[in-house]
Amino acid sequence: FMRKHAVVFTGHPVRQELLEVNDIPSTARAPQHLLILGGSQGARILDKTLQELAPHLKEMGMSVWHQCRPEHMDELIACYRELGIDHRVMPFITNIHEAYEWAHAVIARAGAGTVMEIGVVGRPAILVPLPNVDRDHQTKNARSLESQGKAFVVLEGDQFPERLLAALKKLSEEETYQGMLSSQGEDRPNNAAKVIADGVLGLVGYS
Repeated sequence: FMRKHAVVFTGHPVRQELLEVNDIPSTARAPQHLLILGGSQGARILDKTLQELAPHLKEMGMSVWHQCRPEHMDELIACYRELGIDHRVMPFITNIHEAYEWAHAVIARAGAGTVMEIGVVGRPAILVPLPNVDRDHQTKNARSLESQGKAFVVLEGDQFPERLLAALKKLSEEETYQGMLSSQGEDRPNNAAKVIADGVLGLVGYS
């Protein structure tokens, strides 16, 4: 085993553009731009559930940027269009830093990369861990943000649409939303890539 002093905690590196995403003012009253991330291949349950909840999104005055499964894209576009919801729907987001800049809140899976990105950009979130994965690591990832007051965690299972809607309504309450925004600045990861690069250069004799 390596000695403790030889181990450096770096965190998960993210692209530089994410470090430059602007904060949401802590005085913001409620989220109006909702970013939905289903992971690298989209999430069937998020696509279907958000389509079911779309009338509520309309009532809440929300616009959506929805990363979905390719086979669900046309159906989601038709749903949002019919309800008059301002929308962007696509199977992959290449300009993810622009999506986070636009977003006031995020609904997402809880892979390590996504959770780290959400922590870096400081966006209140509702995290839906992928079930039945090794060591339940997505739930553990999600709970780490929840414990800091930065996210709600909604597990799949019975009455999932109702519980997801309840979490979204709670997040949209002015007091709750402002509290979550205030929590974003605490323990925010920001320089993992630099720490790793500096460490490697140090090992080979560069500084």
